[in-house]
Amino acid sequence: MPLGKLFGPKGKLVLSILLICAVIFELAYCQKDVQKRTNSPGRKAKPSKPKAGKSTNKVSRALTEKPKIKATPAAPAQIFLTQVLGKGKFQKVEETISVLTGDTLELRCRGKSVQWGVPSYLEEDDDGRLSIVQHERYGSLTLVNSTGADTGEYTCYPMYCEDTDCRKEYNKAVKVFVFFPASLGNLRQSSTKYMLIYHNYPMAPPAPVIQASSHSVAVGDDLRVSCTVMGEKNVAIDFTWEYPGQQIGRPLYTQEGISQAGGDAALQQSQSILLVDEVREVDQGKYTCTAQNLQGAKSVSTTVKVTKAKPKKP
Repeated sequence: MPLGKLFGPKGKLVLSILLICAVIFELAYCQKDVQKRTNSPGRKAKPSKPKAGKSTNKVSRALTEKPKIKATPAAPAQIFLTQVLGKGKFQKVEETISVLTGDTLELRCRGKSVQWGVPSYLEEDDDGRLSIVQHERYGSLTLVNSTGADTGEYTCYPMYCEDTDCRKEYNKAVKVFVFFPASLGNLRQSSTKYMLIYHNYPMAPPAPVIQASSHSVAVGDDLRVSCTVMGEKNVAIDFTWEYPGQQIGRPLYTQEGISQAGGDAALQQSQSILLVDEVREVDQGKYTCTAQNLQGAKSVSTTVKVTKAKPKKP
């Protein structure tokens, strides 16, 4: 007899529900069994196949590889000159230095490989007074029993070497001009190989005084501007001028002279006079005089006003 007729409509519904429950329980059991197999010891899950063209080690490499550190090249050591003044006493040299005649000149130049340049006659005449030595970290130059003729330029050249091929780096050279004076009162000595020159050396820079013949000049009149310096006898003074007429190329006319200062035989007066003939409107403005000697220079200025020409008398 068919089951439908045996149980009736209600029996069919109950039977269907039981079948559905049985299927659900069976699926749950199968899934639990799969999980047990994958998690049981001794079994390894099969790795999934990587996609073509893509690497699976990107993350692991990023975690395991050490970051690359680029080595920065060491900055080249600065080349400079120092003068040895005594045991353990040094001084960085400027553009010029003075060493009294007879004293020892000792210079040091920082660098593992350097060469020296000296006045030409010191290279030609090897009389044993000049010594050049290369140490581990610097080169040294020593000149003993100095004379006035040793005055000149001393240069240190760093060397650039590739294996055994070395050359001077002229653009990195450092130099100093060394004077070897002989003190004779206010006389200062400068020298060449075959000639000694003595000249008066001033005690201080000049102190010029400027004065115009008039601070208000009419067009057509003449103008005189004087620049005067009182100083030691036989000390040369150089004068230079700046004036408004330079802007249009107006030529410079000056008169210069030296005379004794009053009754003092040890002093002299040096003077420069700027001459402006037939003043024009362009000559109005500031006039500057610069006086210079071996100790330095100083400038002074004055202002001149140009007015309209004076009316001519009938």
